[in-house]
Amino acid sequence: MTRTILEFCREVLGIEPTAAQALLLNALSMCQLVVAACGRRSGKSLMAAIWASYDATMRDLSEYLRPAEVRYVVLVAASLPQARALFRTLKGLFGAPMLAPYIISETADELWLANNVIIKVVPCSSRTARGLAIRDEN
Repeated sequence: MTRTILEFCREVLGIEPTAAQALLLNALSMCQLVVAACGRRSGKSLMAAIWASYDATMRDLSEYLRPAEVRYVVLVAASLPQARALFRTLKGLFGAPMLAPYIISETADELWLANNVIIKVVPCSSRTARGLAIRDEN
């Protein structure tokens, strides 16, 4: 079943986003580039984790990959402690009954999913995501 990002948020994760968060999530689903000016404690990490989990599980982008190539969904945090916190948020979302079966393996910064997608959380650096099969279009 194909779900919109807001249906995924509500039905799969059990999260009711605020009006501003819903606007951001909808923008992420419709635009290739989204710039959001968000204040402290506005839910930036949660929104990034929701989008990453949606992108990794609900969107089939295999037509853009070579046979057997792994697709990466990469989240970038400002620092290593923030990357670890973001990974914990992401991992918490995969505790949802509909998402838990996707996880086949995990490391300190990656979730390997059964659909040949890896979600990786990295600290900000020009080298951390270099060479990965990351699709940057909707």
